[in-house]
Parts: sequence; structure tokens; C-alpha cells
Amino acid sequence: MRQGLHATCHWLQNNQAIPGELSWKRERLSFRPSGKARDIKKYHFQIDAQAIDYLFFAEESAHFVSGSDTYVFFGPQTKPILTAIHERQKTSLSLIPSDPVRILLQDAAECMANALMSVKGELTLTNVSLAFEPSGVTSKFGPGKEPWKVNLKDITAINFSLGAMRLSVQTSQEKHDLSGGITPRLYNVLRAFCPQILKQQKKELVTGRFEEWEASLFNGPLSYKGYILMQRNRFFFTPASRFDAVAGAKPVSVDFSDLVALRRGGWPERRIELCGLDNDLVFTTDKGDARFAQILYDFTRDKSCYDYHVGPNGVVEPEVATKALRKAEKITDEESVIFSGIGLYEVDDSTYIRGLMALTDKFFFFWPTPRTRKKYRHLKLNLKHLKATPKQQSGQVWNMGLSYKKRPINFIPLGGGRFADLFWAQIEFVQDIDKAEEEKKELLNRKYTQPVVVFVNPESENEIKISESVLEQTDNNQMILMCSEDLKATFNNEPIKLQVKAEDGIFDFSTRVISQKNNRGLNPRMPKFAINLAAPQNLAHKNRRKQIRASRLNMSLQIYEILESEEEFLGDEEIKETYKQDEEAGLLCRLHDISVHGFMLRTGPIFELGLKVRTILPIAGNPLPIIAECIRYNEPEEKKGLWQYGFKFKYVSPKERSMIFQFITQQHVIAKRRLERDLWDWGLI
Repeated sequence: MRQGLHATCHWLQNNQAIPGELSWKRERLSFRPSGKARDIKKYHFQIDAQAIDYLFFAEESAHFVSGSDTYVFFGPQTKPILTAIHERQKTSLSLIPSDPVRILLQDAAECMANALMSVKGELTLTNVSLAFEPSGVTSKFGPGKEPWKVNLKDITAINFSLGAMRLSVQTSQEKHDLSGGITPRLYNVLRAFCPQILKQQKKELVTGRFEEWEASLFNGPLSYKGYILMQRNRFFFTPASRFDAVAGAKPVSVDFSDLVALRRGGWPERRIELCGLDNDLVFTTDKGDARFAQILYDFTRDKSCYDYHVGPNGVVEPEVATKALRKAEKITDEESVIFSGIGLYEVDDSTYIRGLMALTDKFFFFWPTPRTRKKYRHLKLNLKHLKATPKQQSGQVWNMGLSYKKRPINFIPLGGGRFADLFWAQIEFVQDIDKAEEEKKELLNRKYTQPVVVFVNPESENEIKISESVLEQTDNNQMILMCSEDLKATFNNEPIKLQVKAEDGIFDFSTRVISQKNNRGLNPRMPKFAINLAAPQNLAHKNRRKQIRASRLNMSLQIYEILESEEEFLGDEEIKETYKQDEEAGLLCRLHDISVHGFMLRTGPIFELGLKVRTILPIAGNPLPIIAECIRYNEPEEKKGLWQYGFKFKYVSPKERSMIFQFITQQHVIAKRRLERDLWDWGLI
């Protein structure tokens, strides 16, 4: 059986389509030509994953960018390879290394020796210096015959005259004037990589991928031809025709953090619009779909525009997303985000805005960036009306197909296809819970013991049992509890903290006493008084990824064969297929507690410390095979009781840990929905 991913495609190179096979294996991308090109060495391609800085799918082709080089492979079968590389969650941060020296631009130019004479020569720009080497007859005699070299970090000023097509580079000790057709491109690169020039503009040096395109910039009815230099979060344009200087053409630069939206389309088809709050930058270029895909991806992953922490591939911790939405007062203190990430939303035809995609147990939120919120509103969609549709046809490969009340809506998660699948799996799981609740299935119809309402004394932190039942509940959602008369002086009109101790765990809520009155209740021998409490704020739901756990689970877990040594597991390459084929060969145990680091089982005395076991976590829509090691056990207090065994997960990848977190949040949704229903039945809400 062949390992890795393989796809039949064509390598588009210098107006040639070279047939062959593209392979992704052992963190390396390679291309092997077929046919007559098989024996031609230059048509063989190989690159390590660390060298791939950017990738996207457009025009039925997979594009892989490494520095200033772009490799294009035509064929729809390249999508799985593209997705696999994207999901590695590894990104090269420096595409222009300081060592070794790398040539950025090299072409013929003229250096002004004085006001009347210029010297032709070869101009070379690297990531550390700008050098000029005279050539021709004038290099042998006359002024300006010596070559010169300037470090980029020493350049203090750059002046460009479009009408004269002249560029002057100045340091603290010397000044050089250059002319020729290379000056517009040179001006773009110098603006992007000179540290002192960027410092004067209060910008940071971006040591990332850059590309140069030929483009036309629109200014009302006029258009100016020139060159675009594109970085991962910055955009430079310099006109290339001296005749455009008469029409008022000027160099421009835009930071992606200042943009509100991106727009594609219009006339002509290659039109791309960078939309700000006050004005828009409109230009056209060749390969419009591919260029727009690059800009769209860089526009989304620019972390400087978000007012919260964004992890690799647009991952946002649920706790971080919860704090952001609570601060904006979009969710209450009782609601929590169970899954979140960065993505794009298509507000209208081919107009995209960026923001936070967040999912609670009842709503789907899209929260735009602070600058975008000045122009566009946020989204809050009820999960009951959200349905899956076929993925939208677009230049992007990771579109999520969704519809809300029969109206199609389009989201593009930055995390790619895996993030979209996990996101949709969470939505389907929550919808299944709602459906089960309506149909009154066994999932939500467990029998419980009566909960205990407890008052927590803030001074002594002692718990005082108030009541096991509610005497009365008013129409204003207020409740009257019975408690002993000696607690009458304890309560006042200040807010008090109560707890409901139920089978699913302990849940806090705060309220205050409205009134008090004596009432001996049904039992005259036990004096009581009634406290009238305001409408409570229930379910302070904590959802922290690093410490999250689900306790007191009433489910069974199938434990498969026990491994005697770690080498036996490492040599088994078909472990997942074995799980699917032999589901009855395991031992049925009770899963009592689980976290992102391990789980606890309750069963008989059958495990020993150090043993490794195989099991499957029943994640809705995506069961996860996993390995665990027994690290502790507790003997039962009674002879007929069950033993408790603690297992720690082994060989867990970041992707698998994310799936474990998904399983735990699913259990929290079940517990919260069940408790909400039961608290209503008990009269507490």
C-alpha cells in the first residue's frame, strides 16, 4: 500500500503543461513527470514543508508559494494535498532570511554621476544592501566610474520622481541618484525593506513573503499602469509611466489592518477592491482569481486587526472568544462559547469581511473586527434555523455551505477544511440535542435525585443548606424558599450566592432577598420563614480549554486489547481499521470523568499500573481511536464497590486533542440542557 497522498496533474511552467504526479509524503512535496519529460531533470520538483510559506486553490489549480517563487499544479485532484499541507499548522515566519544573502532585484540601471552625465551599469538589491556596478565605456573613465554599495539599514531617505523617472537614495554620508525603467520596482522594494524608512512611518519590518505584479490602479475614470509589491499584511503600488505624472498619479501603500472589506468582480472581471472606511483602492491585474485568493488569505490572517489572541491557522481559544463576546455584551454571563475561530463572511456578492466565528449551545455568532464594526453589523443566528447546503462554488476551496431560513450564507474559515468539518459537527450535535429534547428521548430523560439548594457564606465559606424543594414560584420568575428561622438574620437585601448541587455537578447563581416572613410550613414542629428571591441568574458555565473536564458521565466505554509493551503499539499501522471491524472484542467499562489529558473508569479490579489500553471516544460524527496508560487507581470503600482507574492519554497530536476537547464540550452541552430543563421543573428558574 502506497503511503502519503498522490494526485495526477500538470505542472504549469513557462507556458508549458508538464504531466505527472504530485505527491505529499513525509513532510515533503514532490512532482514526478510522466511521458517524455520523465528523464528531464529540470522537470522534477521537490520542496520541504518548512519552505512552503503560502498556499491556495484557484482556477482549478493548487498554488504553492516559497519566497518569491510560485509553483502551480493544475488539476482538481490536488485539493486533498493542499488541505493536508494547510492543516499542518506550521508556517514559515521568515521568508527573507538575514543569512545567507538573498537577491531581491537585479536589472540594468543608470546612476547619475552629475547633472549632465549618467553611468550605465548593473543594479543589485539584496535583503541587506543596494549595490551598483558600472559597465560600458563610461565605466573606464570620467566621474562616477567607481562601484558603490549601501546597506539598507543606513538609508535615511528615498525620493522618487515619476515625471523624471528618477530615484534618489540618501544616507547620512552620501547620496546616489538612479534612473531608468527599474526605478518604480526599486522604489516599491526599498519602501518595504528599509528599516529606517519604515520606522519614520511608524511601521514594522515585515520579513515575510513578497510578490511583484503588473497592475492598473483606478482613480475615478482614469487608470495608471504600474507595479504592485504584495507582502503578507501590506500593499505597495508605484506607477510605471512618466506620462501618468501629468494626470496626478502617485505611489500608494495600504496596510491590511486599515481595511474593512475586500470586493471582487465588477467590470472588468479582474477588478479587485480594497475597501477602507473612507475610500477604496481599486486595481486590476492578470490571474485575477489567483491574486484575489492570495489577498483574501493574507487579509484574513492579519492578526494585528483582532483585539484578542489568535492562534495558528486562525484558532481562537473558546475562553478567549467567550471573554470577547461578553465584553461586547453579545452573550450573557451564563452563556459560553464551545467552538471558535477566525473566518470570512460574504456580506453580499463577492464582498468579504473578517471576524470571529463563535458557536454557543444555542447561537452562531460572527463578530467582525473593531474597524469593520464601524461599517458592518455582527451576526447572531439561531441554530434551529441553520442548515447545511452544498459548498458554494468559488475560488476558495474551504467554503462552508450553510443556509439560514432558506437563505444561503457563505463563510470561509481560516482553519481550512478540518476546521469547517469540526465546526459543522458541533452545530449538528447541538441540533441533535434540541431534537432529542423535543422528542423526549432517553438522552434527556434520566431520573435524578432531588437537588440541594445551598447558601454559601462569603465570610466563612461555609455551606448552609436552605431547602430541597421550592414552596412557590411567582409569575415574575421569583421563587420562595423555606429555611430555618435561625438564618433570618443572615440574609439581608445584599446579593447572595446560592448553589444547586445536582447530579450533573454544582452550578452557581446569584440573587437577592426581596422580602421575608414567618411561616411554620407543613410541619408545625419545625419553625421556618419564607424568603422571596429575585429572578436568579443561573448556570455560571466555565469553559477553559486547558482545564476543562466533564464529570459524572453516565456512559459506557469499550476498552479494547491491552498492550503489554509500547513497541507493540508502535508497530501496528492498521489500528483504526481494527477498531472499526472488531467492535465487540473489547471490555465494557463505565466512563466517569474525562479531561483533555486523560479519563477515569469505574470497573472491577482488572487493570494494573503502567498498562496501556486502546479505546474509542464516541465523538458525534467523528469517533476517535486513542491510546491511554493507567497511572493510578483507588480501591472501593465497600467490598462490592467498583474500582476507579485513572488513565493518561498517550501519543496525542494537537488535532486529536482538539477532538477530545470537542467531545468534552458536547457533554457540557448535554449536561447544561438537561439541567436547564430540570431546574425549570424544580422551580428554580
